[in-house]
Amino acid sequence: MIKRNLFAVMLAVGATGVASAYDFDGADWKYNFSGHYSIANVDANNNGLIGNVLGVVFNLSAQLNLINGTTSATNYGTTINQSALTNFSVNDLHMSATNGGGLLPSLGNFVYNLLDFSNGVYMGTEGSGNVTLTRGSLLSADLFALVDTRVIGTGVVLDLRAAIPTSTLTGTVTGVDGGPSGPYGGGRANYITGDSGLMDTIAIQARARAYVANIATLDTGYLNVGAIENRADMWSLSRSPQAVPEPASLLGIGAGIVGFVRRRRKNKAI
Repeated sequence: MIKRNLFAVMLAVGATGVASAYDFDGADWKYNFSGHYSIANVDANNNGLIGNVLGVVFNLSAQLNLINGTTSATNYGTTINQSALTNFSVNDLHMSATNGGGLLPSLGNFVYNLLDFSNGVYMGTEGSGNVTLTRGSLLSADLFALVDTRVIGTGVVLDLRAAIPTSTLTGTVTGVDGGPSGPYGGGRANYITGDSGLMDTIAIQARARAYVANIATLDTGYLNVGAIENRADMWSLSRSPQAVPEPASLLGIGAGIVGFVRRRRKNKAI
């Protein structure tokens, strides 16, 4: 009977290491990320409206095609708050962007700010070791009068607008502590290896207005002129593994539990 009870205890202790769910909760995570962004699907003509209005004043197509740069985060501390067995939130996945070269300063700063997701909170789900992190859409960004060529009320004004859409990261749990389970019944996850790929596509719209003596003679309205493709090249979430109990220690724990149960039964018999 004692051997059978001891075996059951050891089986229960060992089973925690192969549970299908994981525990992510903790303020000790480090976020590492590297990626890049570039403009895709540039259309600066839009039936000729923007091209005809701006003429040689501002080559929008050439400027947009110069938008490219990198994004990164190095050992950025973050917190994961777990709310259920397979649901959690990752707070503040900060990512800094470099400014694309060769741009008008205002356009470059506009793109830089779009890609600086310092307030990004991602909702996470996990199933079979696969992790999906999703950030909801952020507020639209506007850049009014990027170009203003008016002299004594006559000239052209160019505005830009962009909506920051839902962003998604995917990855796999590749590190799990082998010790006892955490509060959600699974092994304590300590490493998430991210997948590379497209995170989001930010559409850019432009609006051209022509003025003569401060009177608007033409307004194209906002037209789609391109999209920023924001890509992850490498990312991970990691924290230090916890110490794994030695087999002898586990055996001692099991034997202690069995001894306690045996003494309790003996006391009842008395």
